[in-house]
Amino acid sequence: MKEGFRRIVLIFAVLLCWSAMVRSQVHHGGARKTTRNHHRKLHSKNYIAYFNGCAREGDFANAIMENVYTLAKYFVDYRICIYAMDAAADTFAKFNDSKMTVIRQSQQSSREARSPHRTERLAYGRNACLNQTLAQYHHHHSHYRLENRSKMNDEANVIEDLDRIEFNITNFEPLLITLDMDEINAYPFRVGVFEHALALESQWDLLSFNREPYYDFWALRYVKYHNNIMAYGGKNNWWYFTLHKNFGVEVLDVSPERLFPVYSSFNGINVVKMSKIGHCRYSGEQVWPAGEKHKDYVQECEHVNFQNCLVQQNHAQSFILNEKILYINETFPANFSFGHARAELVKIHEKLR
Repeated sequence: MKEGFRRIVLIFAVLLCWSAMVRSQVHHGGARKTTRNHHRKLHSKNYIAYFNGCAREGDFANAIMENVYTLAKYFVDYRICIYAMDAAADTFAKFNDSKMTVIRQSQQSSREARSPHRTERLAYGRNACLNQTLAQYHHHHSHYRLENRSKMNDEANVIEDLDRIEFNITNFEPLLITLDMDEINAYPFRVGVFEHALALESQWDLLSFNREPYYDFWALRYVKYHNNIMAYGGKNNWWYFTLHKNFGVEVLDVSPERLFPVYSSFNGINVVKMSKIGHCRYSGEQVWPAGEKHKDYVQECEHVNFQNCLVQQNHAQSFILNEKILYINETFPANFSFGHARAELVKIHEKLR
């Protein structure tokens, strides 16, 4: 009799413990067990993403926006700003997304917007979107922090119910994701690489990615190569060819670490924490070391000046994630189709309302 009573009490205690664990998991944003083993469980701290880009043509708009919406699914909210020539502006405007702003180059009267120097024009366009993004960021940051704290658990549980990611909002660290809006990003993104980047978020402030082949050497600066290659003969000089030959093979391919430290890098897409931007802006003019003078105007990659400010003034930790972000010269994911990502994103955000 007593032995049977002890067993009943033991079983009841076990059930109580199990019930408490389940409630704790749901309360803290934990994901339920799922048969969808291909979904990674990601502990994300990010609440909103801002996508910025410049576009000259709209030929690859569908593919590019598929990638944007694919990444946007990892956030509770997003905004998009595109600085574009008229032909591209018309194409991107057709997406009819209320969270997208398209700034037309033809409507800008600034000298920089019509500069004969390409990097100055790009710097102007990137700053136009960056300034708008910063205004949105300050509004959203204060709004969500002060007014929407009570909604966090509900939103986390909606994400959980989608069996998509393990979503736990523990702080507000919005991200700026800058992309080239052209054929460079017309291949599908590897979502697993982006998930890994978010999982490593505590280790970086500024992140770009590897790809096949690595191409953006003008924006690349690290401890071994830190000069403006275009200031010394451009693609025809020894410096460029040495960098082009050695970086992918001798650096990234044999790097023992996933995160390779750099002063600057872009390579078609990068991610920066909004809290690190401050007063940093893009500039397309070479900034010479103190005491070094040159008569001729020299262009500098606009990403370098922006990221130098982030690293030197705002102490950002900058890296390349040594994983290839795009499917290039490979079989695309079986479920890839234009329009799929946005349709899925709309369903997610409708549930969050």
